[in-house]
Amino acid sequence: MPRRTRRDALRLCGLGAGAALAGCLGDAENDDEPDDPMSIEEDPPEEPNEAEESPELVDATTVHLEPTLSAPDWYVESESTTAAVTVLDSEKRVREAIDLAARTGDRHDGATSLVASTDFETSVLLLVETVGPNTCYRSVDVSEVQVRGPLVLTLDDETSGNESASTSDDEALIRADTAAVDTCEDDAGDGGVGAGQALTFPAALVRVTVDGPVPDTAKVTVTDGWGQTSTVSASASGTPLNGATTVPGHVRPDGEPATIPAPLTCEDESFERHGQYVPEKRVEWGTATGEDGAPRFEMRVDRTSVRRGESVTVTMTNATDREQYTGIWRKYNLQVRTEAGWQDVRGAPDGGSIAYTDEAVVHEPGEGFEWTIEITPQGILDGPYGKDFAVCPGLPAGRYRFLFWEPAVAVAFDLRR
Repeated sequence: MPRRTRRDALRLCGLGAGAALAGCLGDAENDDEPDDPMSIEEDPPEEPNEAEESPELVDATTVHLEPTLSAPDWYVESESTTAAVTVLDSEKRVREAIDLAARTGDRHDGATSLVASTDFETSVLLLVETVGPNTCYRSVDVSEVQVRGPLVLTLDDETSGNESASTSDDEALIRADTAAVDTCEDDAGDGGVGAGQALTFPAALVRVTVDGPVPDTAKVTVTDGWGQTSTVSASASGTPLNGATTVPGHVRPDGEPATIPAPLTCEDESFERHGQYVPEKRVEWGTATGEDGAPRFEMRVDRTSVRRGESVTVTMTNATDREQYTGIWRKYNLQVRTEAGWQDVRGAPDGGSIAYTDEAVVHEPGEGFEWTIEITPQGILDGPYGKDFAVCPGLPAGRYRFLFWEPAVAVAFDLRR
C-alpha cells in the first residue's frame, strides 16, 4: 500500500440518509360497558397525531449558476458519477458548497439574490450539478418539483394494494426531475453551432418553499448531457443516523456457512491473488467504530443469500452527526471463506499488483458509498480496474465477504449452489 496522505477532501453527494421510523396508528374500540348504565360518557379527548404535519409546496424557484469547465470534486472522484445533489439548509451550508464569488458572469446576480432572499425557516435550497459533452450545455432544466412528508397510515384490505397506502416516506422529502439543456439549440437552432469541445458542468440552485416542516432530504432524477438518467439522494447536514437501527439491510447470515470450499488455486501460474491490506484483527462486522467506541459508519448488504447471476448491493453510511472521512470506494476485497481462510476471488493474471490512490473522501451525516455487484465473473470485473483483474478459478458456493479497508468494515452473504 502506498503511504497515506490526505488532500483536500472530495465531497461525495450520494447515498441518502436513513430515516426515522414511522408507525401505523389506528383507533382501538373500547368494548367495556360503563358500571352505571344511566351515566353519560363524554367523548374522550382526541389523541394528538404523533406524526409531523406534511409540508405543502408553496413555491419552487430555479436560478442557473454559471457553468464551470473545471471538473468538480464529485466528478473527479468517481468515474461513473455524472450528477450530484446537495441539500443546503443554512447560509453556512451554502458558503461551504458554492463559491458564488467565483461564479461570475450574467447569472451571478441572480444566484446571489436568490440566496440572500431565502428564509431557511420556510425554505431549503438544492444544488443540482451534472455534466455535458460540450460547452453548449450551460443550464439544468428543473421540473416536477414535489414535496412529501411523514405519513401515518391505517392499512386494511381495501387500501393495502394502493401504493400510497403501502409505502411512505418517513422524513420530509423533495422530489424533482432535472436535465442538462443544450442551450445552443435554442440560440442557433443547431446543436453544433458555438459548441466548444470540452466537458462542461452546468448547475442550478432550486429554492423550495413550503408550508409546514421544511424538507431536509431530496431524491432528484438527473439526466446528463448524453441523455443518461440517474437518481441521486441527498440529505442536509446535522441529521445523524440513530445507529444501526435506522440503516436498512443485513450484516451477515446467521450461523456457519453450509459450504466451506477448498483453498482457491489457479492453473495460471502467473496469477497473483489480490491481497488483504488490513489486518484481520482490525476488521469489524457491520459497524465501524471510532477510538471512543461510538459508531462511525454502518455497512449493510441488501440480501444474505444469492444465486449466480443475481446482484447484491452494499451500502456504507456515515452514522454520526459530523463529517467523516474514508478511503476511495475502490478499496475493497471480495472474498470467499475457504479452508485456508478468507481469500479474494480476484487477482492479477500477469503477476502484477494493483495501485490504489491515497485520497480522502468526506461524507456528510447520512451519506456514504454504494456498491452493486453482479455475482458472475464478468459482473465482478465490471467497472474501474476490471481490465487489471481476473477471477480464478471461479465462484464456488459458500460464504462471501465484502471488506472495505478504510475503515475496515465488512458484511457477508451466501452464494448458493
